[in-house]
Amino acid sequence: MRMKTNKKAFTLIELMIIIAIIGILAVILIVTWAISAQDRAAINSYKTSMESVKTAAEMCRISNGLIVSGSQAGTDICNPSINSKYPTLSNKCGSAPYFCGYTDSQGRWHITTYSDSSCSSYWNCRGCRLDCWTEGCDEIGECN
Repeated sequence: MRMKTNKKAFTLIELMIIIAIIGILAVILIVTWAISAQDRAAINSYKTSMESVKTAAEMCRISNGLIVSGSQAGTDICNPSINSKYPTLSNKCGSAPYFCGYTDSQGRWHITTYSDSSCSSYWNCRGCRLDCWTEGCDEIGECN
């Protein structure tokens, strides 16, 4: 008499399906990580540029100059010029913004980025916008 053996094992097709699912999940994770790394790099470049603008604006105010508003990269930050120009931001952030300065109700200067020279529509780098002023730069939006 022959005895029936009851072996429990995965078939080759089942194993191939499991490996394919793991591979698809790995690709999704790698792509997500790469995109978030690009976002972080663009935002960090934007933060560095805005810190430079903040420093130049402080030098402008110390020298009794006026901060030039509604200007794009390459134009003077201060009038009269102190040889500091608005920086060119990374093209990873999108179109080039306008740098706009204003004075708040307490007499403090601010500089932030806008998408138009009339300074009516905010511009951000991948969801992050900085409002730089005397005390530092405030992060607005997703700036992690």
